[in-house]
Amino acid sequence: FLICSYLAVCLGVLVLTAIGMFISEVTPNPVMAALLLYAFYVILILMRIVEAVSGQGGFYYFLHNISIYNIYSDIVSGIVRSGNIVFVLVLIILFFNLTWLGIIFNRIVPVRRLIGIVIMTLSSVVICAVFYANSVTMDFTPEKLLTLSSKTISILNDVDKDTRIYYIGRISNANATYQEFLKLYEKQNDYISVEYVDINDNSSIKTKYLNGITMINDASILVVCEDNYIYLDSDEYISTIKESDYEYRSILEIENQLSEAIYYTNNAEKKYIYTLSDNKESGFSERMINKLHQKGYELETISLKENLSTLESTIPDKCDVLIINSPEEDYSDDEINALSSYIDDGAIFKKNVYLCHRYTNQRPNYIQQYNKLLCSL
Repeated sequence: FLICSYLAVCLGVLVLTAIGMFISEVTPNPVMAALLLYAFYVILILMRIVEAVSGQGGFYYFLHNISIYNIYSDIVSGIVRSGNIVFVLVLIILFFNLTWLGIIFNRIVPVRRLIGIVIMTLSSVVICAVFYANSVTMDFTPEKLLTLSSKTISILNDVDKDTRIYYIGRISNANATYQEFLKLYEKQNDYISVEYVDINDNSSIKTKYLNGITMINDASILVVCEDNYIYLDSDEYISTIKESDYEYRSILEIENQLSEAIYYTNNAEKKYIYTLSDNKESGFSERMINKLHQKGYELETISLKENLSTLESTIPDKCDVLIINSPEEDYSDDEINALSSYIDDGAIFKKNVYLCHRYTNQRPNYIQQYNKLLCSL
């Protein structure tokens, strides 16, 4: 990792030196040369701004790939691409040669000098295009984030349905590690695609998949396959470690969660968890609901009172888990009998029933009801 920092500094210094020498050679006035060099630095900064507002498309990727600042940042982060290295080396050689042409062949006919410049420039473009098209990424990140485990590769190879990974946030705000990591999933299987979505601009995603989540954090991920979807909150896989009084380091631990989300959305049949709603039962936190979604569960709520007045079964047949979650009010005798019958009918042998009783100290009646249900179990 430290070697990458040294490599980035060396390449950055060399390319800026080469460009600076070329500007000095073509400009006889030192003041003008300094102004042109500062103008070049301003262009580098403006490229970052234009890149940030250009959206997701070919123009963005073009600016992103030729940005010296991005290449420097990627190498420092441990993401070393052969295409980037060749691109920077070609720039260094090109501008040193252009400077040499200006000094040595200053007396040559301008046309011949122009031809030499055109030939070198075109050759550089061709070389960069070839190496970018066949670029290889080397993983020098501290946690080896860009090296997928054999388990993940096995899961991705088995995907046979269109699966879309939504990154919540603009692509320009996603750091290089995120982008390169998600590219690995796209490259591993043609059925998997990645899209960067700003939910402020794309309300349909929020309405369809994230409507029940009050706080949607940037850098979170949504995995969608047909009717199944799982939301991965960035707080769950980004942790910050304090290394000293003045230094913090963020750690990305997303591979297992993302791979499991892809597996469950592709393979697992939906399982249904039902809770009751008539007696002020406690709800579940967003974090808990998200964890259940990650495991392939759908959360539904039923009203015993309404079902008792109809011919429908009190508890739906598709219920895999019934949770009686700390009611604040007592159940009626009919409701207790309905629950007891559900258990007595043999549902407990193929399904799960959980009784939570957080308020029993204040409500002796529920203790009796709770014990009655336990007897049914």
